[in-house]
Amino acid sequence: AEAEIRAAFEQALTGGNPAEAVLAAVHGGELLADPLAQAAELRPEIIGTAQVCVEEVTFADSSHAIVRFELSWYDNPDAGFPPGPPVFVGVPPVVATPFQSTWPSRGLAVFEDIRWKVSRDTYCELLAYTGASCPPTNDDPQQVPDLRCPAVPGLPPDPPT
Repeated sequence: AEAEIRAAFEQALTGGNPAEAVLAAVHGGELLADPLAQAAELRPEIIGTAQVCVEEVTFADSSHAIVRFELSWYDNPDAGFPPGPPVFVGVPPVVATPFQSTWPSRGLAVFEDIRWKVSRDTYCELLAYTGASCPPTNDDPQQVPDLRCPAVPGLPPDPPT
């Protein structure tokens, strides 16, 4: 199952994959074509060059897993897209080269329709960093396990949020 989760995150979060393949790896992805297109328009350098490295998968239960991953992309609009050789920008000319941004993160995988997928919330949270937004869902919320640290005996409980 861990290999399937890694494959789902790679399919959903690797830049340049066809939208149909990306969204097939996301829980409820069939409803997210417009936000993905919006993200590609707003930040093509992220959507086009993103790479994901899954670092750790921890199973919360039989249908949910916590995934620690690192997302990286080439991000320098002055250097052009897709990343290529250095270009000269401004007066006096300055060499602009693509540089790699890296963002460590944590998300959820869910088991749906006999396969593991990136959770909708995780995917939409990542799209939000491009300026895109996902539509609200009217579905009943999934039964997601409580991911907070367990209470330590002798310490007061966390305040309500």
